[in-house]
Amino acid sequence: MDSVFERARERLKSASRLVVVAHSDLDGIASAAVLRGWFLGLGGLRSVEVHVTGVRGLYRSLRRLAREAASRPDTVIAVLDMAPSSRSEAVAIASFFRGGRVGLVWIDHHEWVEGAREELERVDGVVVVDKSVPTSTLVCRVVGCGEGGQLAAIARLGALDDACVGDELVSRWRIVLRYMDFNQMVRAIEELSRGNLWPQWVEDYYNSVVEEYRNMLRQAAKSKHVFTFNGIRIAVVIPPPRISACDLELAGIAKPEDVDIVVIVYPKGISIRTRETLDAACIARKLGGGGHARAAGAPRTFPSMGAGQIARQIAALASECTGGSKV
Repeated sequence: MDSVFERARERLKSASRLVVVAHSDLDGIASAAVLRGWFLGLGGLRSVEVHVTGVRGLYRSLRRLAREAASRPDTVIAVLDMAPSSRSEAVAIASFFRGGRVGLVWIDHHEWVEGAREELERVDGVVVVDKSVPTSTLVCRVVGCGEGGQLAAIARLGALDDACVGDELVSRWRIVLRYMDFNQMVRAIEELSRGNLWPQWVEDYYNSVVEEYRNMLRQAAKSKHVFTFNGIRIAVVIPPPRISACDLELAGIAKPEDVDIVVIVYPKGISIRTRETLDAACIARKLGGGGHARAAGAPRTFPSMGAGQIARQIAALASECTGGSKV
């Protein structure tokens, strides 16, 4: 096992109190469930506190949790499936852990801005970043899930969701998570960590929302507009807010096949899908976000902009990312 995985595992094992801060998508939820199940399985007087947040709430969550943990030197905070939005945010987060009273383990698979990892490592944070696999898979590598066991089954849910696969159970989880609040997500993590991959209360919740969700997905097909700027074809989709970008892609509404870029516009953010010639993460970073080369996200900084204006802005940023060359 690579040394960073070993160091992360040993840092986690050294804690008697673990605070998990996870992203709100299924990869983040599954990652938190794997870590919680493994940690409690170590035995002894151990406790786990789980929090779920979005990327925009990460800084505030860590500031509060690190302050609360300062009087508990046996605490380790684990951040899962999120990256600092900038080096300056990483510097600010690192300041919460200066002095070493609270341990930090960070496990993620997104693109990181230059210098952010080093800022966290300066305060003895253990940072595991690998863009090639989902975060739930990385957590499994840290804790040692094994093949075919309970923890591996949980991690598989996150991996399939991250790959945007149309698996039935994963698709059901994807839908209910679009409706759940953070407290319900924490409850789901607790159930998953016990090996209950589809609790009855989640089934009931799913049955109460699935028809509405499917109707909204059908409506989303009518919200697609295609533009060409700077030689770049861009599709802008403005779906009902609850519809996931993955479901739009699986339905063929937001798949970059006949266009270069798909931009999915939500009230507070955008999701960007690109063909291989363009880097979605580069575009997103210019808007204060981040992600992967083919799929990324960013805050929606100008809510009043229409579809054509958004397409023009994204085209300009895409040109900057390619040095002005035509895709």
